[in-house]
Amino acid sequence: MTEPDPTTPNSVSPLPAGNRFARAHHILLYFLGVAAAIWLLSGFYQVQADQIAIVERLGEYLSTSEGKAIPVEHGLHYHLPWPIDRVHVISVQQRLTLQVKAFNASPAEYDDFKREYLKNPDNPFGGNPGAINAIFNPYLIAADKSVLHMEISVSFRVRDPELWLQAVSHEYSETYDPASNTDLRNALLQQIAQRAMIQQASRLPFESLLLDKRDTLPQSLQTLVSDGMVIETTEANDPSKPAQIDLGIQILAVQVTALRPPDAIKAVFDNVLAQRAGRDTAESNADSDAKSMKTQALGQKETLIVDANAYKTTAIQAAHGDAEQFKQVLAQYMNTPDVTRWNLFVEAATAVTGSAKRIFFAHPGQKTYIEIDPAQYDVNQVKTGAPP
Repeated sequence: MTEPDPTTPNSVSPLPAGNRFARAHHILLYFLGVAAAIWLLSGFYQVQADQIAIVERLGEYLSTSEGKAIPVEHGLHYHLPWPIDRVHVISVQQRLTLQVKAFNASPAEYDDFKREYLKNPDNPFGGNPGAINAIFNPYLIAADKSVLHMEISVSFRVRDPELWLQAVSHEYSETYDPASNTDLRNALLQQIAQRAMIQQASRLPFESLLLDKRDTLPQSLQTLVSDGMVIETTEANDPSKPAQIDLGIQILAVQVTALRPPDAIKAVFDNVLAQRAGRDTAESNADSDAKSMKTQALGQKETLIVDANAYKTTAIQAAHGDAEQFKQVLAQYMNTPDVTRWNLFVEAATAVTGSAKRIFFAHPGQKTYIEIDPAQYDVNQVKTGAPP
């Protein structure tokens, strides 16, 4: 081995070949150790309070003896790192919303394609844009063969993470996105929702869908979509044996975000709506007038009843008073009939002549009479003479 020259500045003696190999080996082991540590540390994962995790090991879920996947509750957990284990963390409380626009496509989405397609002389539709609209913007057909556009939003949550993961057999992203076009679960849910829309539209006429039954339409659609979440099928090894495929989700609500007639009849339909609004206003005014008149009649009825009861009470009291008075007069008459008879005559005469303007007194069989004026009665004014 050559000794370094001490007179040469900054001279470095080269390492032996064995030492260089040992140093590279140590560096490689260091990096491998660091990589192994990072790989092992990557097995830690966090499950939130509203989430459930399922561990998939070499293509199979870690499960119980009954074959049910073992759910991992919230907290910090560890699994064997990829590619041995794969952890699916699924929220069981998050409200997910799927938009179903298959029967209400915006014309802007295919306007450029339609323009270029119509320019092609070899297209099978010629210059008929309506046929292309029917293809790219399909309608729903009502029970009366009318057509209409409908768009809905389906809100749901994952009820059973294992069933949800097994809904379709393909690879999908760890984080579910209801708007993803590559997740086949969305395609499956779209088909189920569209089938429910077709079923409901085919049961009702056009006017009922857009007007009469519009308030109850979301609940009807929710029932149909919920029923579609459990798919009737048959066992693969025994076609005669029925089976079910449960998608493991719960439908929370269905909202109708768009419900309209085709553009070709929109003006006519708007006129129908205006006429119906006028009719509803007239009916509302008539109902209001009827209620007002009914309230007024009920008030008059109560007033008449009160007045009648008051008159009844007064009449009964007067009758009792007259009866008592008659009893007193009868008692007097029984004691002194002549005096009582005369007093009664005087009272009767007074009552009769009290409002008379002129009075004639005549005795039977006599031709003379006495004429007096009650308003200006004076003895000197008494006139006598023959009856007129």
